[in-house]
Amino acid sequence: MTALMPTVLLFEPHFVLRRTVAAAARQLGIAEVHEAATLHAADRLAQLQRYDFVIVALDGAPVADIEAFAKRCNAGRVIGMQAPGLPVSCAGVSDTLHKPLKVKSLLSYLMA
Repeated sequence: MTALMPTVLLFEPHFVLRRTVAAAARQLGIAEVHEAATLHAADRLAQLQRYDFVIVALDGAPVADIEAFAKRCNAGRVIGMQAPGLPVSCAGVSDTLHKPLKVKSLLSYLMA
């Protein structure tokens, strides 16, 4: 029996980082990744299905908007990616990775 790949919603406004993470996850067969460049787009995608993981750029929108999104997105786990100088905590986010980050660090969360 083949294990199903986890579904991931990736909200990251920076094109290169978003595409690199998504392409690596897909190429390695780690996850089915759905990409969003804006929080609004991520919100629309989250309304269509439940995700195993939601990865959010904490520098991509106001913290209050991200917190509200994290609470309503109905994900198994929400992981934040934090730029230097941002607050450490964000309600609804279970884990936080610090930018700049290695793609391998982020992918390890999806493989756990």
